Amino acid sequence: MTLYRINRLQINGALIAAYFTTVGFSLFGKNIVNIWPTILGVYLYSLYQKDSFKNYILIALFGTTLSPAVVQLAFLNILGKAFSISLGILIAVFIGFCLSPLAKFSLKLHQGYCLYNMGLAGGLMATMMMSNFRAFGIDFERKLILSTGNNFKFTLLFSAIFIAFIIYGLLNERQVIEKYKLLSKTTGRLYSDYFNDFGEGITFINMGMLGLIFIIYVLLIRGELTGPVIGAILTIVGFGALGKHLVNTLPVLLGTVISSLLNIWELNSQAIILASLFGTNLAPIAGEFGWFWNNSWFFPCFGCNEHELFTWGFKSL
Repeated sequence: MTLYRINRLQINGALIAAYFTTVGFSLFGKNIVNIWPTILGVYLYSLYQKDSFKNYILIALFGTTLSPAVVQLAFLNILGKAFSISLGILIAVFIGFCLSPLAKFSLKLHQGYCLYNMGLAGGLMATMMMSNFRAFGIDFERKLILSTGNNFKFTLLFSAIFIAFIIYGLLNERQVIEKYKLLSKTTGRLYSDYFNDFGEGITFINMGMLGLIFIIYVLLIRGELTGPVIGAILTIVGFGALGKHLVNTLPVLLGTVISSLLNIWELNSQAIILASLFGTNLAPIAGEFGWFWNNSWFFPCFGCNEHELFTWGFKSL
């Protein structure tokens, strides 16, 4: 939010989505230290292009999807602590520098049907980076550390926030039913800016409804509201201002429920929950072509174990 104010940006759907995505991922991977090298890399790219940094704010924030690489590289301790930390920072800056042109390529690649555009760009960059590391015998240790047993307090906290969104929207919007019908008829393809197109009232109502629905979904299947799950829900809420609504996201849940009956993973496993939540990335497919053609049918990776599917679930953003 400070970056928004410094650069005097007018709030829109994309900035709301970026803010909630960053906040959500602070629960599992991002922190106040590891995000800055990537942001610096994007800033240097804006200087290279002789353009204002405010035009690259979105890329800088979404680009922090690769910020954990800073810490991973810094503590590899290949040739001493100082060298490893310097290497980690320099590579993260390089990643940030390369993300802008790669993000533009990614958008052309999926034609707006992938809401997490920077997730695709970051995934391509991460794949190339890890391939090079492994060629030199460098690999990252995989860990699955989750805090469980927090459903009650997380439900109270986030339900109150989402209900507050709805109340705020109702107080600031008179034509709720009419506008929400129009919003629900949109495909959601990038960039469907609901904040600018329909106003803040109906946008906050949409965001609040999405948050409540997905909280209820996780509770109904007896899943755990872990850091990654809450992060995924906050990301969905943020994109409630930029392409997601109940009509084009619920088919993802339907596909996940059906697919869980055909594979070895339980519906309430972290792998399947994350696949269903982050899978709403493809909501525009349902919005454009109808619920049947949504890729949620193919979310589970039948050749992967649960840890690999869990990792895939949040790497996609």
